[in-house]
Amino acid sequence: MVVESSDSQLGNWVPVLEYCPGQWIGLVDGQVWVGSGDKPTRRLDPRAPMFLLPALERDRAETEIDLVRRTAELGFQREMCHELLPVRSIMLFALACWNEWWANLALNWIREDEVDAEIDMELHAITRGGGIQDVRVRAGKLLRRVQDFRAMNDSPPTPWGAVVGEWLPTAYRNCDGVPREVVVQWEGHAYYFHCQFDDALGDYPDSYFLYRLGPKGRSRALKRSWVRLEEDGDLLGVVPVCAIEFDTSQTWRMRPWRISFAVFRRLTT
Repeated sequence: MVVESSDSQLGNWVPVLEYCPGQWIGLVDGQVWVGSGDKPTRRLDPRAPMFLLPALERDRAETEIDLVRRTAELGFQREMCHELLPVRSIMLFALACWNEWWANLALNWIREDEVDAEIDMELHAITRGGGIQDVRVRAGKLLRRVQDFRAMNDSPPTPWGAVVGEWLPTAYRNCDGVPREVVVQWEGHAYYFHCQFDDALGDYPDSYFLYRLGPKGRSRALKRSWVRLEEDGDLLGVVPVCAIEFDTSQTWRMRPWRISFAVFRRLTT
């Protein structure tokens, strides 16, 4: 989500970090905005941080050091750094955005201990893609380093399809308020929630079509393109969007857009 500024509606603009020439991350009334050194221009949703991708052109360590220093100078709590620069969301967005320039830069930022189920899936999708060989090779090398790291530390990530408390991790596409395409894996099956834009309405409808994907669809769900993914599944029914309960409390931390396990079980059994 990107909200253009209207100066008459804005509070005090506090620029915090110049993440690329002429562009700053800062705060307006406690919300993260992007703008020039003089005024904010866009409020950012940390789940879709496309305007923060140029930060990947900087060295990560230097960027994080500068951000910690600046927040301390301004009297902010150190936890504010995570909101100002949602590193995981930026890396995941770069890997999934079909742009090899940003994907390649994201590979410079990703650390072995940060590769969770969603990032792992995007890295595998890059290795199977038909893009620039250097990017595919680098993604494959990173995956091998991740395997070594997990073996040494005996700390595998929560697998895709495992319950985390009350929530199930998801893979998703086309986020508009909520994800409009969601894949959830559970007990050997993959389920696809699809809410397609309606040209006649000029908006998204208020319901998902729910499919149970077959083997081909489940394999395709691990790749970047989900075009006509519903053709590889069986329609189970129609689910109101309002019936889906998503966890958005930690969107800038780990596994954004987790789905309520209780709701999921009720819909699929």
